[in-house]
Amino acid sequence: MKFRINYSKVMSQADEISDQASQLASQIQKLQQMEQDCRSIWKGEAAEAF
Repeated sequence: MKFRINYSKVMSQADEISDQASQLASQIQKLQQMEQDCRSIWKGEAAEAF
């Protein structure tokens, strides 16, 4: 049984995966920054309120 590989489609899918990975990495970084901001605020003003 022989398979035909559509290399242009494979490369297109690889590029799409790469783009999505970059977007995900950016979102992760934003969430990590938000977490750090929340922790900093909690140590300050919010912690004193409780």
